[in-house]
Amino acid sequence: MRETPLRFLLVDDSGEDRLLTRLIFKRHGLANPIEEVETAAAALQRLNDRDAPPIDVLLLDALLPDLPGEEVARRVADTPHLAHVAVIILSALGEGAMKAPPGEMVRGVLQKPLPVDTMLRILHKSLASQVTVTRA
Repeated sequence: MRETPLRFLLVDDSGEDRLLTRLIFKRHGLANPIEEVETAAAALQRLNDRDAPPIDVLLLDALLPDLPGEEVARRVADTPHLAHVAVIILSALGEGAMKAPPGEMVRGVLQKPLPVDTMLRILHKSLASQVTVTRA
């Protein structure tokens, strides 16, 4: 069993959606570290920063201004040192936002606003014994 809590990276160009996600985490008592960036480029830069603590879960908006979420997910999946990252796509359209169904590179697609219980089920299913959610 993992001793450190899962670290989240929230990628969304909407400040309101990022705020709402933080509030949902707080309301559900989740105290896991959550970092935020606004663009795909910033997300990829953060994920590849080997001097920073590794990210475990990427909460990724489907429609970013610089790259679609599916393309970011593909790049993460194609990068060997990021193979452990669980990618969850967030979209107002739910699974309709993706051209292909979730698979190896995407653990799930969640409709905004973030349904925390569904996210936790996806993480428990895909990461099994690695999941440690820190409650405040």
